Amino acid sequence: MTVPVEIELKLALPKAAAGLVKRHPLLAAAAAPTRQRLRSIYFDTPELALRDKKCALRLRRAGRIWLQTFKQGGPAQGGLHDRIEQEFQVRGPALDLAPLEGTPGASLLSRKRIAGRLIPVFETVFVRTAWRVVDEDGNVVEVALDQGDIWSAGRRAPVSEVELELLSGDPAALFRIAAALQETAPLLPDDVSKAERGYRLYRGEEPAAPAKAMPVTLVASMMPQAAMRAVIGGCLTHVQANADGARIGTDPEYVHQMRVALRRLRAALGLFAPRVAGEEPPHAGLRAALRELAAELGTARDWDVFVEDTLAPLCAAFPDHGGTARLLGRASTQRQAAAQKVRATLESPAYARLLLRLSAETALAKEDTEAARDAARDQLRMLARAVLGKRHRRVAREGAHVAGADDQGRHRLRIAAKKLRYAAEFFGALFDADSVLRYTRTLSNVQDLLGRMNDIVTARSLLGSLDPDGPSRLLVEAWLAARADDALRAMPQAFARVDSAGRFWKRD
Repeated sequence: MTVPVEIELKLALPKAAAGLVKRHPLLAAAAAPTRQRLRSIYFDTPELALRDKKCALRLRRAGRIWLQTFKQGGPAQGGLHDRIEQEFQVRGPALDLAPLEGTPGASLLSRKRIAGRLIPVFETVFVRTAWRVVDEDGNVVEVALDQGDIWSAGRRAPVSEVELELLSGDPAALFRIAAALQETAPLLPDDVSKAERGYRLYRGEEPAAPAKAMPVTLVASMMPQAAMRAVIGGCLTHVQANADGARIGTDPEYVHQMRVALRRLRAALGLFAPRVAGEEPPHAGLRAALRELAAELGTARDWDVFVEDTLAPLCAAFPDHGGTARLLGRASTQRQAAAQKVRATLESPAYARLLLRLSAETALAKEDTEAARDAARDQLRMLARAVLGKRHRRVAREGAHVAGADDQGRHRLRIAAKKLRYAAEFFGALFDADSVLRYTRTLSNVQDLLGRMNDIVTARSLLGSLDPDGPSRLLVEAWLAARADDALRAMPQAFARVDSAGRFWKRD
């Protein structure tokens, strides 16, 4: 049985900007749009067993017609959603699982512990305005503007987004049309579907918790180009998973994780770029924009750490010292200003265009052919061994002299250790998992110590900008010096563990 595949690009849109989309010349030149009020009811077990399997079961009313849809999907990336979708008409607002029997993936619904326990978990109600756009190459794309609400457990979340669905032709057309719409409307690629938002609302998880990087699955038969795109795509997913939280500003961990994701992304571009030949590198022109974005987040992160890890504990330790409390107040003001700049940056057209371009470069990559994989046999392992060996030697060599290094030397070593760890994580799937884990743990300890020293150096700089000659400075300096001594004493042994750690890339 051939199962239809739905390919769509989803873009978030501020509700007040809907008119900018409707008036865009691209849509004004298309045929008159259709307009529908759509009501959808999503079903799952109380513990969301379907969601855990990356499936969704939905009843949707469009006019007088009820449609039942079963979706199975891989992870979205850069707003591009590529999912298997099975849809058919039913008589009314009640599930009918019989037509799904025998279709790929639908056996999940026949299990008693699922089929017998399905309940409505959330509902979406929105108005869809849809245009049919045919580009100059004959690609046909539906551009749909959805505005309404999601309801679950007495809670509500607004819906305002544009979905571009490929009806026929090349998926690259989705990104070209999205870029054209971005010229006049603040559209942002979004990995979070209405269904996922509904599930979060059902569980009271809106927004989602700060997300760490997920492992990237590489296989030895991949060509370096394909591996690069897989790694960059994973980094992009990490960025987007934390962007909403960083924009809202309720938890500093969002900014931290987004900054980590950008560092990993930049490291991946630097890792693969000199070794990928024969085509235009997919990061051309992007590195400066990524560096600028990372710097903006870095400033906010510096103030977060200074307030939470230095001044707040110091005030708790010396509650009667009024000077430190005043210093904390001034630092908190600077922290809020930095958070506002991050919010403005993540809401800017420049960020939206950057995200769309990165998304297009990774989401539209062609898979390797069997002939290409044969020609590239073991290239990826060879690349991994060369990179890891070179970076390990540098960290081990410079780490042996860490006790006598100055602040700049430790900063360079910290960057080198990060690049080594990221490379070990990127290539880890090609080697023995336990050996990789043991090795990356030693690197993690080194990074923590070097990061602590970098935070202390940064704290001294921020302290100087707030209170260059104030009476509280001596107390803060003494506090920082004690923390620096602890980190410096632990470093030689931590680096010795890295040098003696099993080099997993040589064992396989």
